[in-house]
Amino acid sequence: MKVSDIKDRIIYDESLRTILEALHMRNVKDNGDHLSCGMPDGNNKKSTIVYKDSLYVDAHTRNIKDNYGSSDIISLVLFIKKDMYFTSALKWICDVCGYDYYGNIYERPLILDIFAELAEMRTADQDIEEHYNATPINEYLLTYFNPLKSKMFHVDGISYNVQKLFDIRYDAMDDRIIIPIRDESGILVGLKGRLNRTEVLSFENKYIYLTKCNKSSILFGLQQAYDSIKELGIVYVSESEKGVLQAFSKGIHNVVAIGGKKPSKTQVKKLTHLGVEVCMCYDDGANIGENDKIDVSFYKNQKNQFIDGVKVSHIIDKKNKILGYKESPFDNMNQWEELLNLKRDVL
Repeated sequence: MKVSDIKDRIIYDESLRTILEALHMRNVKDNGDHLSCGMPDGNNKKSTIVYKDSLYVDAHTRNIKDNYGSSDIISLVLFIKKDMYFTSALKWICDVCGYDYYGNIYERPLILDIFAELAEMRTADQDIEEHYNATPINEYLLTYFNPLKSKMFHVDGISYNVQKLFDIRYDAMDDRIIIPIRDESGILVGLKGRLNRTEVLSFENKYIYLTKCNKSSILFGLQQAYDSIKELGIVYVSESEKGVLQAFSKGIHNVVAIGGKKPSKTQVKKLTHLGVEVCMCYDDGANIGENDKIDVSFYKNQKNQFIDGVKVSHIIDKKNKILGYKESPFDNMNQWEELLNLKRDVL
């Protein structure tokens, strides 16, 4: 679901009052083109103005701007519910208003499509907004696979306790380890299978998705990592889910995975909304471009995906003194402290 769809629905259904009352805003009053109200813990009954046509919030006594500098109804929800993450706020709004966060929210009225076309004509960025959530799959699918304590994963630095925490399972028919993929709300959105052996033939796929999964909208491990990320003020970004599992096994819980070496626009937005330093911890050689030459702009280009003000850093072993060929920073956690000494800001 697009954020713009949620906002359109709020405006069209006139659900603004419902949201404000659910936030326990004081003395909500309709003033024609806007609603006035007071903060739950404030004395000024008209300290906050929310405009019906744009959902823009003018809070006279508080700074409710989010990490993108926005000041709208979503920003207000995040401000009031301080421990809530951006997508959690979206889902909370949908639950309050009775919308299906994971489904097609509604049949858009024609007038809103016209407004959307006009808005698109006015913007220089013609990219289509990505969906913030993947499509849920039935939890019952997990019952087809046995809970597993994978010896291969254990040898690879993934403890049995962490395998249990992430509900790792086994597909006996195809001899694959199954990694359930969940979004930041804990909803099952995909199943990823890894061949249960170290030797993989050239024609075989080591990893496959057993279900359709919009992996570009997922930060794997965010549900488990969120509290630690906020506490420590930094998120380490791994290419693979395995990196998250390895890090958790060594007590490092502020790690997520993007499922590749370049975050999507949605993943960049989700990382930004965390409001912390973003440290890219990619595999050795991730910045090798065409003709096996180092792409000197690789990390800078990734930093440029983020808005100004987001601190972006990276860990890179330029002299290959620590990491082996194509080795992940999480493959040998005994070297983690050494690798942290190589962390540098992306300028």
